[in-house]
Formats: sequence, C-alpha cells, structure tokens
Amino acid sequence: MKNYVLRDRILKVCGNNLLSCLHCGSCASVCHASGIQNMDPERLLRLILLGLDEEALNTTWIWRCSLCGRCRRHCPVDIDIPGIIYYLRQCQGESFAPKILKEFYVRTLTTGNVLSLTPFEVIKTLQWLEQELRRISNRPDFSIPIDKTGAEILVFVSSRDLKFNPKTILALSFLLNMAKADWTIPSYGFEESNFAAMAGNIDAQKNISLQKIQTCRNLGSRIILMDSCEHAFLKAGFGPLPTKIQFPDIEILSTPVLIWRYLKKGRLSPPKKNNQKQAMDSYPLVIVNDPCNVEPDSEIYKSVRNILSAYGFSVKTLEPAPPNCICCGGGAGAGLLGLEDRRQLTLLKRKQLLKLKETGILTTYCHQCAEQLREIIIDTNINLKFLSFQELLFEVYL
Repeated sequence: MKNYVLRDRILKVCGNNLLSCLHCGSCASVCHASGIQNMDPERLLRLILLGLDEEALNTTWIWRCSLCGRCRRHCPVDIDIPGIIYYLRQCQGESFAPKILKEFYVRTLTTGNVLSLTPFEVIKTLQWLEQELRRISNRPDFSIPIDKTGAEILVFVSSRDLKFNPKTILALSFLLNMAKADWTIPSYGFEESNFAAMAGNIDAQKNISLQKIQTCRNLGSRIILMDSCEHAFLKAGFGPLPTKIQFPDIEILSTPVLIWRYLKKGRLSPPKKNNQKQAMDSYPLVIVNDPCNVEPDSEIYKSVRNILSAYGFSVKTLEPAPPNCICCGGGAGAGLLGLEDRRQLTLLKRKQLLKLKETGILTTYCHQCAEQLREIIIDTNINLKFLSFQELLFEVYL
C-alpha cells in the first residue's frame, strides 16, 4: 500500500533533494554494496519515492551500507543517501542489524570497551607492552602511562587492537615517547569505537560519547587522541550524529595530525640517514589507502603526506584518490557481518588492490581500514605487504 509517510519524514530530516532524484543510476554504479540482495541505492530511493514504505523499511540491505558517502559525491543533485540510510536504521530499531553490533555498544556502555576487558586485563597488557617497548627500542626510560592524572593527552585505543594487534599500540607508544609527550591510556572507558553510532541508536551514541568525555575530564586531560581517521569524530565528535555535541574545552585529534605537529615543532625527528636509507630500501614506495570520508584539503590528509615526505619516502595515493576513493567495506558496522558478506562488500577494494603493479608497502591511518585490508590481503593471497601508518614509522626507527 502506498502512503508516502516515510518519504515525507525523510524530506524533513534529510532535505527535499530526494524529490529531484533523476534515477540516473550514478549512485548504484559506485556503491560497493550494489547488487547484494538485489538492492542498490537507486532502487531504495525509488521504493521511498513510490510510497512503498513497508518494502523500504524491511530491507536488511541498509546494514550492508558502510555510509562511505561515495553515492552522494557522485549524485548530480546531491541527495543525502547516507543520511537516508542512517535514518532508516533508526526507524528499524536494529531489527535487522548484525547482532554483534548491539552487543558491542552495550558492552561499551556497561564495561567501557567492546570486548569487556577488565581494568586488570588492560593494565597487565599495557605493562607487558611497556616491557616490549623498552626491549625493542633499547630505551629503559620509555613508558606507557596508565591512568595518569593531569596528562595533557588521553589516548583512546581499540580493544580489538589491544587484544589482537598490540603492535599498533606499541608503535604509537614509541612515537609519543620519542616526542616526549605528556600522555596516558585509561584502564577503563578507553574504547575509541562507538558502535551505537553505526546502529543509529542516538541515545546510546550520546551516552558513549559522554562516557569518553567524562573519562577525559576525570583524568584532567585537554586532548583526546584517537588512533583513527576523522570518521570517528568528524564534526560532531565521535560519529555521525544528527545533533551536534560540542566539547569546546577538549581538542580531539587523530594520530597523523599530532605527529605532524610534533615534527613541525622539532619534538619528533626522522631517524639517522643510515636507518632512513635502510627503510627506503625495504619500502621504496609507500602506497597510501585513504579512508572513505577523507577530503584532500583536510588536515589529516595533508599531515600524512607531509610526514611521509619528511621521512624520505616516495608516496603513491591508491587510486581513485579522495574524495572518490573506494571504501574498505568495513565502516558503519558492515565489518561485523559474516565472512561471505564481507567478501561481497570488499569486492571493489580487492579488485583495486589486485590491479596494483607497484611494489612497496601499503599503509592506512584508520584502524577499521587496517582490519579490513589485513583480511583482504590474507584472504585473496595478494603479494602485498601491509603496515598501519604508525607501524610504518615505528619500523623506520628500528
């Protein structure tokens, strides 16, 4: 039955550009989820415009979307398709969401992180990492401060990195020590990801964001460092909120932006030439995979290139370049789907990597992209070495 209730609600929330849809198929042609479950962005818009509310509200396809925004950038009339899908998720109330998505944000609300790691487990892991840091760097003075009151910088990390890929945290700790930064990692409430944002649960998303801010204020820090791209805190602070939350007393930074600031101030310097030459011999070319939300004029985009140039690397941007880059397929909770779903969603990224003819090192500065790229390289057996951005810089010093 046609009633157009959903269409009218979307017009109020996402703007009236929807009525200008040309049904040209531009959005469908660039979407990595097109064709899955016989659905694509253009067909979804058609259902809404035709008043087929039940069909639009009952598709599980919206949970295959990574909210990368590529569809909107290619839309000739600038329809906010990611905003519409985000609103549909709110309307569904997680009925068809991946079960683990809700589990992750509920765990964050109740235990401070998605894996329910206890403060005891976190402290023990970080103490072990501190020993590894001193051993590998041969610097007994290096440390990983935990719950340090009054530290300037509060570092949020992914609990999945902490448990399954601790080298990323080890590399970041090394760089912060080299810069003589005043920093700390909290043993509770340290999770950088906000999975409630991906689920469209606004109240839970706000509560998780405020939980992070309260942790920051309890320890007296003024900067939050997130080992992520700007998607985690773009504009609103901690995810794509329809309402903006502002924290004027706290600055939220990504790792490359902070590292570039340290380099400009002379607090961090590239290693000696012999080490730098060795790194360049090992990795003659650095291929940068940019996250889907990054703009070429943004501070984080420029910082990454400036840092790699300062360290003497040759740099290639994985084409197509921002703002038209191909999403890794793991954003907005899509990375929590089953393996077969993830293989479908990463098809464009797989083809992109398989076309690479250059030899070098692939890197990215988003932990979600890093998880996806590692899986793609292993699953596809691509002959390509991958290091996260901070891991790459860490290895230059070794």
